[in-house]
Amino acid sequence: MTDEPQGTAKEAARGAVILPFPARLAEPPSGDTPSLRLERAMRQLAASLEGLRASMAGYRAAISDLGGAMEGLSNTASRYQESLRRLDDRVADLRTQTRQLEPSAKRESATSKMQ
Repeated sequence: MTDEPQGTAKEAARGAVILPFPARLAEPPSGDTPSLRLERAMRQLAASLEGLRASMAGYRAAISDLGGAMEGLSNTASRYQESLRRLDDRVADLRTQTRQLEPSAKRESATSKMQ
């Protein structure tokens, strides 16, 4: 097993990367002293923390992208809502005009039927 994490920031940006927990050795290698084990563990911890930093950077970038997309969606929805308001106003104006013209249209219709 290597001292480097298997996940990268690029992989983290696409989705979760599962890093396997290092297996314990049945017996420490010969000449392995507590200070050497501690040094190795500290290197592995530093590498793991670096992988975590890269993953968190990818997470923050993804959240930022999501925020931008949500802002764009909000702007589009606001423009759509404004467009619907204008359309509603126009329909109301046309309805008013129709009601105003209705009596004269009925008179014209009645006049043309009489002739």
